[in-house]
Amino acid sequence: MGLKTLFAGTVAVLGIGMSVEAQTGQGANVTGTWYCVSNSPYVSIEVQYALHPGGTLLGQGSIVYAGTYSTYNVSGSGSWVMSPAENANDGPLVSMQLVPQAGNHAAFTIYSRPTGPNNMYNLFTNPQTGQQVTTTCQRVG
Repeated sequence: MGLKTLFAGTVAVLGIGMSVEAQTGQGANVTGTWYCVSNSPYVSIEVQYALHPGGTLLGQGSIVYAGTYSTYNVSGSGSWVMSPAENANDGPLVSMQLVPQAGNHAAFTIYSRPTGPNNMYNLFTNPQTGQQVTTTCQRVG
């Protein structure tokens, strides 16, 4: 591997030369299929979402509650919306709400921020308790 190739790879990883929009996901097209995992001290959610233009979605996956190990297989439709960044350090926030059709679980929402064309990530820390919720999404289609 030549120095030029190594440098070009490093530049791409660091995001040097990319627009702010490309680095933060601002204006990102998030329609498509995403595999998302959201973890908190109480619950782990794994869902594959198909985000459609116009803010509709379809989703299928599972929810596991910590301590009880109760697993709920969920699938259904819902909605998604991209909210603008709250400050200069954050990208836009994508909220995805799934309403399970089987009636075995209440509607739930996960939140993530585009970090590139094929990835989303969010870390939320509860200001009162310090507990964290992490969400990671990978584009799969």
